[in-house]
Amino acid sequence: MKQVYVFLGADKEQLTRLSEKLLPEIKITNNFSLGKDSDIISILLPGDPLDGLESLPDEMAENEAELARIIALVDAEMLEKRKELNTWFTVLTHFADVLLLENTLKVSPSWLNNL
Repeated sequence: MKQVYVFLGADKEQLTRLSEKLLPEIKITNNFSLGKDSDIISILLPGDPLDGLESLPDEMAENEAELARIIALVDAEMLEKRKELNTWFTVLTHFADVLLLENTLKVSPSWLNNL
């Protein structure tokens, strides 16, 4: 059975770099047809995670795949500055198995502790 790694976050370039670091031998795709010859698939879902996650169970069943991990990448500096992203962040943390924070040195320690 194929293993699917899903990367969530705001920026596609950041997600691509993260996926390449964590799974360097895996082809990155946004749909299952591009990864049909691989046992491990890395899917990038930048922006609103609900858009891609809603169809994921059906696509995984059709392609005999199982979810390995959902990994979320969040820019802490952007999140601190833009309060309107709190709902987006809550959705990411709800679905993610792993949450990675970038730019933590650029935010106040008290904000990071409260996060």
